[in-house]
Amino acid sequence: MKLNKNIELFTPAAIRNAWLSVKNKGAGGGVDAVSVADFELNLEDNLSRLYTELVSASYVPEPYLQILIKKENKKEFRPLGLLTVKDKIVQTCVNTVYSEKLDKIFVDSSYAYRKSKGHFKAIRRIKDYLTRKYAFVLPLDIDNFFDTINREILFEKCRDYFHDPFVEALVKMWVKIGVIYKEKYIDTGVGIAQGGVISPLLSNLYLHSFDKMLLEKKIANVRYADNILLLSKNPDALKEAYDATTNFLGEKLCLRLNDSGSAGIDVNNGFVFCGIYFKDGLCRISDKKIYGIKESIKKIVSGTPLAQMTKKLNPHLGGVLRYYYSFDTADQIKELNSILINTLSGKIKNESLTTPLTNKELKNFLKDIILIDEEDKIRGVTYFISKIRKNEGTDGTQTPPAVSDKDIERKILYKKRKYKKIWYENLEIVICNEFSQIGQSKNKITIRREGKIRNEISGDKVKNIIISAKGVTISSNAVKLAAEQNVKIDYFDEIGNPYASIIPSITPVSGLVDLQFEAQRSIKGKVIARELILAKIKNQASLIKYFIKNKSRLEKEKYSVIFDELETYLAKIKDIDLNLDTDDYRDKLLGYEGTSAVSYWGMVKTIIPKEYEFVTREHKNPDNIVNNALNYAYGILYTRVLNAVTVVGLNPNIGFLHREQTNKPVLIYDIIEPFRAPIADRAVFALCNRNVRLKKDKKGFLDNESRSKVSKSVLIRLNKEIIHKGKEINYSDILLNQVKEIRGFLENDAKRFKGFLSKW
Repeated sequence: MKLNKNIELFTPAAIRNAWLSVKNKGAGGGVDAVSVADFELNLEDNLSRLYTELVSASYVPEPYLQILIKKENKKEFRPLGLLTVKDKIVQTCVNTVYSEKLDKIFVDSSYAYRKSKGHFKAIRRIKDYLTRKYAFVLPLDIDNFFDTINREILFEKCRDYFHDPFVEALVKMWVKIGVIYKEKYIDTGVGIAQGGVISPLLSNLYLHSFDKMLLEKKIANVRYADNILLLSKNPDALKEAYDATTNFLGEKLCLRLNDSGSAGIDVNNGFVFCGIYFKDGLCRISDKKIYGIKESIKKIVSGTPLAQMTKKLNPHLGGVLRYYYSFDTADQIKELNSILINTLSGKIKNESLTTPLTNKELKNFLKDIILIDEEDKIRGVTYFISKIRKNEGTDGTQTPPAVSDKDIERKILYKKRKYKKIWYENLEIVICNEFSQIGQSKNKITIRREGKIRNEISGDKVKNIIISAKGVTISSNAVKLAAEQNVKIDYFDEIGNPYASIIPSITPVSGLVDLQFEAQRSIKGKVIARELILAKIKNQASLIKYFIKNKSRLEKEKYSVIFDELETYLAKIKDIDLNLDTDDYRDKLLGYEGTSAVSYWGMVKTIIPKEYEFVTREHKNPDNIVNNALNYAYGILYTRVLNAVTVVGLNPNIGFLHREQTNKPVLIYDIIEPFRAPIADRAVFALCNRNVRLKKDKKGFLDNESRSKVSKSVLIRLNKEIIHKGKEINYSDILLNQVKEIRGFLENDAKRFKGFLSKW
């Protein structure tokens, strides 16, 4: 028996880890009809036998079990080869090691089947090209790529890059082994099987020389598997790139492109790549792709028993979220969610005709199904059940709802808010990358990194610039343009503490300063302080009610005791004698506020998912990631309060609740209180409840990506429009109006002052 001398790929530990990977993916078996569960019944013997085969070089793979998968929106079928569990384990061992090795040499423009790349980054790369004025594109795809790969060319590349005769021999066996189709063995003479664990790596290796050619010729491109996007700043160069592409693929790799023509597309007319439609700066799911997703959801639901629905449906829904959620697709995601709910309604009705399902049984069934829409995720299973019950028709199908005037208004309002949200997001520039350079070009704010312009926005479309990274520079021209356009610039440290702001020159009104000093020691100042704290506690209670609204009645009863405690504190605050000495009044007020805060954060602990390990609120140097995110969110809110106070003409250093501190804007600390819960807290809690991953850097602070996520969530919240006092208004303007109301109360233009109350 000849031993394999190069066995580091196939140690017992490596084989076991590969088995765990195969098990976690849970796919079916191959021609031997041995499932993952069957293999696990005699796991130790199976793994030991496989190890012996590998070290003795006696391992031979089984043929692929071939099935046909219908291509999306086509009458054609794609052959898919299914491996046995044993062969998946061996291929996983090789793929794990060589994916990491080859990834280091693969060209940056290749995005498919790479751990450090992927669909999202490919789309981001295209957007980056578009912002850099690449005005012409040409989407291409290779015709029957996997099925037409030249095996001899592939084996030559394996020799050049694997440098391991045993692994090369394994690859040859995996490629040359035939398929079983309709119980017959078919010998294949060309191509590689789609469905093999190693196939994606081999496909990238096969096209590596093509990627290098494009790089050497300085042809801008993004490749995702067999999809290629060529980009250029002029159509003539694009034609040259197309010729170079077709010639190399044909002459060097024996491949050809689908006949889509060589004419480039002006990006202003829009184009589709990898299922994404690019136009006017937006990235949306293409019509063809969204139709295919809808049909897939319908097909899976209609053809799958309820008992197997989660297993069949979740991978598909998870893929939709992974590929498309991060782009400009909110309305499309909602549409897909409606399809999911409607098709499940009919399915549940039909399968429960003989034995109707109770709500409890429905809940057990639905709780593990991925919901596409984030709002439905937050509402939870109970809300989902109510929608399904509502959509059930007498024959098990959806009953089409009548379209009323209210429905029309609601749809118009949704569309209006959608586009306003996109517009508001563009108003805020957040810089989280170190050593970025902010400059000015004509009437535009430009952002450079590593010498390249990464973004540029017209100055009249920007409202705020947030700088939250070290080494960021801003030119005097950019500051001048910001001042002319009334753009505020805020600086934050790594923790989220704002340490500087550049605000267009506004001087506090001298008469107001006197009124602030007078109110500090009068009943008027105590009323302002009291109303701000009352509003803060009420808004905290409202926020908790929002997050528990879908809990059971029994669970809600547990919170009622704490809500009663908060009501008691509110009553005690109202009963504090306004004639008390100012310092004594403040001490009592802050004492009750502090006690109520303990109750509030105790409830918060129960609504934050356990994996975030949130225990209690920590203000300074927090270890917990949620506290880090809250500090950062409060910092953003702090700057907005400071801006409002400055615009209205109040002196930020003269407050009514917090005692004066040298060089501390205590009025900002006062006014921020009612807005913490509805803006900052809700933004952070929503991220946690959507299981958004927040991470720390090496210093223990939020990393750049997490800071960006928190910033975006808070800014969206600040710009969210609600109905307040009978008008549609966003939180930023409500905050500004609150400061104006304080000024009016100080100047006796208003007889009373009330803190802002949010609705849940």
